[in-house]
Amino acid sequence: MYDKDGFQAPNPINRFAIGDRDKLKFNTDGSLDIYVQADSPGADKESNWLPAPKDAPFQPTMRLYSPRPEVLDGAWAPPRHPAGELTAGPLSAPSMEVGWIEQSVSANPMGMQCHVRILRDQGSLIAGVLALIAGILAYRAGRIQATETRQAAIMQVDAARRRDDREVDALRKSLGTELRQVVPRALGVYSSLSRLAKTTDDSITARTVEYLSSVPIRHVYLGSVDKIGLLESDAMDVMIVNNLVENRRVGANRLTRYRMPDNIPPELVAAVAKAFLQACSYAKGGLPKVKTGVAFHDDQECDAHQRN
Repeated sequence: MYDKDGFQAPNPINRFAIGDRDKLKFNTDGSLDIYVQADSPGADKESNWLPAPKDAPFQPTMRLYSPRPEVLDGAWAPPRHPAGELTAGPLSAPSMEVGWIEQSVSANPMGMQCHVRILRDQGSLIAGVLALIAGILAYRAGRIQATETRQAAIMQVDAARRRDDREVDALRKSLGTELRQVVPRALGVYSSLSRLAKTTDDSITARTVEYLSSVPIRHVYLGSVDKIGLLESDAMDVMIVNNLVENRRVGANRLTRYRMPDNIPPELVAAVAKAFLQACSYAKGGLPKVKTGVAFHDDQECDAHQRN
């Protein structure tokens, strides 16, 4: 119910529309009376009352949703009003765009006119199609974005893996180069101490043994102890070779605390030499696994048996 300006008409029960979802009272024969008037039809009939403005123009509107064929083809017309005849305007040809049937009734104290028309809700249909297209585009955009994000993540993982591989390769080459400097020197210690143990002319001093037992400081190994595990199966060989050489060097230096440091027995010197040989013998099997990338270095092996 609207007033002459198209606004909802105020009424004492704040009811502005009535329909099949309201608690309507039907007559015993199944018919239905709707009271469109200013005054209440009575307490027992207010459930079927749609208040209208009193002594003022108003515009009642009838909306028929999902109309039957007889409405679309004009065979049905709204009920007649007791106060006067209602006339229905011509109906337009129905189409697939019909959203609902709307019947508008304009009334005033002098008379009432009824107009029935079919509303073709093209705007709603177009809006629905556009919304569907927008949804499809948004879905495709989301899929594309998800694919790009996944590809970017894969590229980042691959880049990180390549960076780690390069770091491991550089570490392996550095350790391999250092071992090929330390192990030959350890082999030289074995040779020098073996010759010294065979000398009978002069007494053997602990300082002489210490001097002959010197090996290069293993800077690469000591600076990357926390990363040795990256070499996986080769890590153990690298650690064992380095620890063997270091233990032999420490053992030789301990001779300075021998009870007679100026007269070291040849047998003890020979034992120290043999310990260095054992370290080189173990390195013989481990060095080929730790490649330097340089053929000249990679072909070198600590073969103590062939060189001595």
